[in-house]
Amino acid sequence: FFLAPVCAVIGSLAAQYVLGGHIRQLKFPYDFASLYAFGSLCLLAVTASSSFYQLTPVADEKRPPLFPALVASSREYLQSTPLVLLFGVYLFGSSAIAVSPTLSLYTSHAVDTTRVNFSGLLMALRFGGKSLGGYLLGMVAIRWGLNASVTASLTLLLCAILWGWLIPGYAFLFAFGLIGAGELSAAYIPNYGIAFSRRQTTARNLSLLMMASPLAGISPALYGFLADRWGFNASFAFALGVALAALGLIRCLRKQSIVAKSGRHPDEWTEVPA
Repeated sequence: FFLAPVCAVIGSLAAQYVLGGHIRQLKFPYDFASLYAFGSLCLLAVTASSSFYQLTPVADEKRPPLFPALVASSREYLQSTPLVLLFGVYLFGSSAIAVSPTLSLYTSHAVDTTRVNFSGLLMALRFGGKSLGGYLLGMVAIRWGLNASVTASLTLLLCAILWGWLIPGYAFLFAFGLIGAGELSAAYIPNYGIAFSRRQTTARNLSLLMMASPLAGISPALYGFLADRWGFNASFAFALGVALAALGLIRCLRKQSIVAKSGRHPDEWTEVPA
């Protein structure tokens, strides 16, 4: 979460250089086309590298019929209060992250963009924030546990929304650094789910937890609708609400894990200790 975003910062600054018209042979739209072409090559390299993964061998189990297995897995997941709460955290957290395109559109209102294309710079700020946040949130997780790292990442998202909403001028761009760090909640929340799961149920629980992500996919459309109907203030108010909801649920999860170290379900109280 620290080194990889540094590479993204370098790539973003290079993109800013290309889009700034510094290469005469690459005029619009060929400057954007060159970036997409290079990105496609990077994706091919990632795909090729993935073939070298060495997976841990696990003994095969007798596989039950698909539909009964799905029903049983969902029922067992719903019996775990922490995992249900975590699903809500992931849903609201992902919805808050989805405010990023709205922030990008709002840039032209907060900053004079008539003379400068900020596309690469915004990405550099975003990945720079993610790089710094990746290191700091990792230290938080080691020192105080996964609940603290999730809470911190969601708080950064909340700060990004407030900063982008309230701060005008070039200082507004700092919101992209904050939201880059806050985006790591999408990584730490699944890690928290692993901490609540036995080895035998980890993959199943994560697959069900990840269903929150497509549900949150409606958020960008809601942000757009609110902005078109009532302006950007309505979009930011909605984003603030879902971020606060995520923080409220993670606080409830923390309280439950303190009060009860054993519960109805064997997966419930196995959080990584602080």
